[in-house]
Parts: sequence; C-alpha cells; structure tokens
Amino acid sequence: MTILLLFLRVPVHRGAQEQNQVSYFTNLREGLVYVKDRGFRGQPVTP
Repeated sequence: MTILLLFLRVPVHRGAQEQNQVSYFTNLREGLVYVKDRGFRGQPVTP
C-alpha cells in the first residue's frame, strides 16, 4: 500500500497548503470558551 502511494500524483488540497495562523493554545482557549458558553452539545447554557 505504501509503495502505491509513492507512484500516485494526487494534488494537495488548497486548504492543506495554507499556513495556519492560529496557535494551539489560542485554539484551545477559544474551544473552552465555546463549550463554557454553549455547553457540550452546542446549545446555550441557561443559568
């Protein structure tokens, strides 16, 4: 299987070629804020 992948010429997706400007910790913090504000299932948390 690995040898087959060496011979295939598959173009890389444009989104995969772009550099990611978001750091790991920024992304983690935004995710935690999202979960805190909306709950785990994406619905607003009612106080």
